[in-house]
Amino acid sequence: MARNIGIVGAGIAGLHLALYLQKHGVDSTIITDRAPEDYRDSRLLNTVAHHHVTIAREDYLGVNHWTDPKDHYYYHDHVFNFPQPLSFRGDFSRPSRAVDYRIYLPALMNDFARRGGKIGVLGVFPQQPVMLTPGFLINELSIVSCFSYAKWGGVPEFQIALDGLASGAFAGRGYISERYPLDEIATAFETAEHKHGKDAIKVSIVHSLN
Repeated sequence: MARNIGIVGAGIAGLHLALYLQKHGVDSTIITDRAPEDYRDSRLLNTVAHHHVTIAREDYLGVNHWTDPKDHYYYHDHVFNFPQPLSFRGDFSRPSRAVDYRIYLPALMNDFARRGGKIGVLGVFPQQPVMLTPGFLINELSIVSCFSYAKWGGVPEFQIALDGLASGAFAGRGYISERYPLDEIATAFETAEHKHGKDAIKVSIVHSLN
């Protein structure tokens, strides 16, 4: 049975999942908001400690590019500022490592793409749009909030993203936590960006709430 698997997000979880599926012969498509080359000049995303379990998974997936011992560290110093301060050293049973994610994420994206994986890079509105296309009625802002900017093998893929949502290939409806009618689009964009105390996960703009 053929499966269409879309993975939203190119963080470590999405990339490791895509690479794992790829290793086992299962095709998937990563949908993200930036191409690998866009990371270099971005602000620092994160520098997370990868302990031996994660490093072992990277070895299994063939994406451990940081094997030099100089890239590793072997303990944490723990300091607790209690009334009676407590500090101690915790040694690891195996080496750990931390890599700037502006280097780590694009490296794994390139690994995935070189092995035949597909990465759809969908842009976002730089500002609130003046008008919407007729087909833009019920869509997740964070997935398809673009008109024409997209990179997917050099071919614009906005319509493919819309078709994927419409056909159910990309199941997004279950993640929508806030809905707004079209005449409240400004509030919808504000909620998507600033949350306004709503803890919004996804926001959808609908043609009508009736």
